[in-house]
Amino acid sequence: MKKLIFLIMLLFISCTTVTVPKTSIYTKEQIVEIGIKEVKRVYNLDIDSKDTAVFKSGYGEWKVVLYSATNPVFVIINEDGTVKSVEMKDYIQ
Repeated sequence: MKKLIFLIMLLFISCTTVTVPKTSIYTKEQIVEIGIKEVKRVYNLDIDSKDTAVFKSGYGEWKVVLYSATNPVFVIINEDGTVKSVEMKDYIQ
């Protein structure tokens, strides 16, 4: 009986897989670069990487805020590195 339980546990352990989230291949700097390139493409703004803020909680989306001289631009990037949305807002007067 002990051998049977051992074999079942061994089979169970050998059949389980460990999945690594795809975002583990993206660093914070890479996410910022994706956001900068998208803002350059959409709004033709040159923004330095020091003028950014990056937010992420858990396995959710990356939220990148790029601060230009005129308006902040909010970029949401999916786990796989694709840009979900780009939105320019006004500074509060």
